[in-house]
Amino acid sequence: MEQGKGSTLERQLQVVERYCAQHQLEIIERVTDEGSSAYAGTNVQTGNLGELIRRVEAGRLPRDITIVVEQLDRISRLPPAKVIAWIQRVTDLGVSIATANDGYVITAESISTNLMGFMGLVFNSFRAHEESRHKSERLAASWKIKRDRLGNGDRRPITGVCPAWLRIDPNKVGFELIPDRAAIVHEIFQRSADGEGKRSITIDLNRRGIEPWGRGKSQATAWHSSYVQKILFNPAVIGDFQPHTKPRGSTRRVPLGEPISGYFPPVVSEKLWATVRGSRKASRGNDGQRGQVNNLLSGLCRCGSCGGPMVYQVKTHEGTRLRGGVSQPQRQASYLSCALRVRGGSCDHANHYRYEPIEKGIVSAFLHSALTDRFFENSDGAASLVDAEYRALRELETAKARAKRMLDLFEETGDQEARERWLGARTEIEAAEAATNALRVRLEHARGSVSPEMHINRVAAVQDLLDGPPSDERRDARMRTASSLRELIDHIEFNVALYVAIRGAPTVVEMDVTGEILGDITIPNTPPDEAHAAGKLKLRWE
Repeated sequence: MEQGKGSTLERQLQVVERYCAQHQLEIIERVTDEGSSAYAGTNVQTGNLGELIRRVEAGRLPRDITIVVEQLDRISRLPPAKVIAWIQRVTDLGVSIATANDGYVITAESISTNLMGFMGLVFNSFRAHEESRHKSERLAASWKIKRDRLGNGDRRPITGVCPAWLRIDPNKVGFELIPDRAAIVHEIFQRSADGEGKRSITIDLNRRGIEPWGRGKSQATAWHSSYVQKILFNPAVIGDFQPHTKPRGSTRRVPLGEPISGYFPPVVSEKLWATVRGSRKASRGNDGQRGQVNNLLSGLCRCGSCGGPMVYQVKTHEGTRLRGGVSQPQRQASYLSCALRVRGGSCDHANHYRYEPIEKGIVSAFLHSALTDRFFENSDGAASLVDAEYRALRELETAKARAKRMLDLFEETGDQEARERWLGARTEIEAAEAATNALRVRLEHARGSVSPEMHINRVAAVQDLLDGPPSDERRDARMRTASSLRELIDHIEFNVALYVAIRGAPTVVEMDVTGEILGDITIPNTPPDEAHAAGKLKLRWE
């Protein structure tokens, strides 16, 4: 489990892998939290680390795993009290945390037997939290000075980062156009102004062999229509620079202040910019499906030929059409195709898979397993009920202790008043036990826990909602179901058949293009990634 990017991430992974090899620990999963902040704690709340712990809690990962990190501050740089609470929650599950830099292993037992060593680790993490905060404040102040300079008319570059069709000039006093790339940008705008769509432009760029822009790992294998879209909406093409900031814990940048005109050399005219912007705004309509989640399998589908993603495309929309002069109903028809092939790239996977039967098959086969109690949980209600349960338990223990004292006093002295107090305490115990039991029932309900029969009924209700007409309830159900499916399924490979790899388990399920299950295989005592690869080969040749 590590944070970071580039060489920093690679170094951290090397340190962790070396530690695992030295201590004969089998690596079952590598988890990184790029874009999630240890400073703000989002990595342990909504990031991949938080998701890992939720999988342990749900029983999808064994509880005796060890999370190995380079050092404790890679997990969290929150204040000590919050770090301690999180670590205690994790170790109480049976999970161990090992720090590769000093070889310290944190378990529930080690916390109780070596409290000082544990506290030392935590306070070192807190020191990292303070250093991170001061560094952030200094960087923020430095960037504010640079932005203020731009606001005062100084157009010298504040950073070497610029759009892909520009480069910083040799004297570093401005930017200059890269002629061949500037020509491509102008061409994209002119073709868009003439009414050509971004997909058509993208396919043509790939067919002509125009090399996609980028460096190293950030360079794509082909042009994407999403990148053409970014160019068409980037105000840098007319010379404007929009400063941004990224709040801690956020993965998205937000605009900061007004755009700075004249910062970049323009590559298209104001008229061409306005023409394209106006035409694209006018072409965007609302068909009543705004915000609906059409593809439940987003992010799961892979091409079995090139290994890239599959793209979801709507070929016909639901409604009516004239056939032989008669208006007839028409159902929506959607397809999944290799994204690289669709963009005109070099993949030989030409099949188009009808989406609707595949979704129906996946939902029928996996929805019951994907929709755990957490899907139905009322988190706000559960939190308040947990507090109430703890208060009731504390009152119960107090009543039991008082009853024991009164009983001991009555047995020693025969004092009738002590006997009456003991009887009163017994009544309090009965009331406290009843209140605690009632709270537990309510808490189970708030946590979504029900009998197997009731779970079947509520999953069926969700399935009906998924197939229902567009509504806010349907959108919410499909959004949450898509998230739940991604927690259960690692990926779906599209080959002659479909191969559904189960996340964190050595299991693969084979399905045909109509959504019918053909078989499954589990390869025990094998890491999931290896089991998925071997399982798909075995199912394919059986």
